Amino acid sequence: LQTIMNVFFEERLEGGRRAWTPRWGSSVCSAAQNARGDGAAIPILALDMVKEWSQGRHTPNQRKPRSELAEQYQLVDFSHLESEADAMWMDFWPGDELGLEPLSHLESRVQAFKEWLAMRPEQNIVVVSHGTFLGNFLFDSFIEDTVELAHCQIYSARV
Repeated sequence: LQTIMNVFFEERLEGGRRAWTPRWGSSVCSAAQNARGDGAAIPILALDMVKEWSQGRHTPNQRKPRSELAEQYQLVDFSHLESEADAMWMDFWPGDELGLEPLSHLESRVQAFKEWLAMRPEQNIVVVSHGTFLGNFLFDSFIEDTVELAHCQIYSARV
């Protein structure tokens, strides 16, 4: 979330609170604004299903409560998050020896996301996520240690 906000917006403090100004001067933002053609705000949606794998017992992958995120990032629509608390993160995933999210669950999340994307009215969508999720989304396979997505790169896919 912090990554996409810093790519598309410039952060500043207003009255002790975070405020964000669009970076419309950047080529990415200009392209996005021109793609809409109507000058309307580009929706930024947060989704639980695009989170990093593995969920569970890996504290950095646990998201903050929805209300706290909404307060911190007011330009982001958090209404698509499944719950106030992070329901995907748990101390121990049942049925897994290490208590981590099974790979099959990640694959189910990727499939659910593809179906969600297919229902969206937009023709061009920017997706910001993490390597294991994006590797499965783009290439239908888990990215192994020898094959890794490059950080902060643009990849293209059709759904």
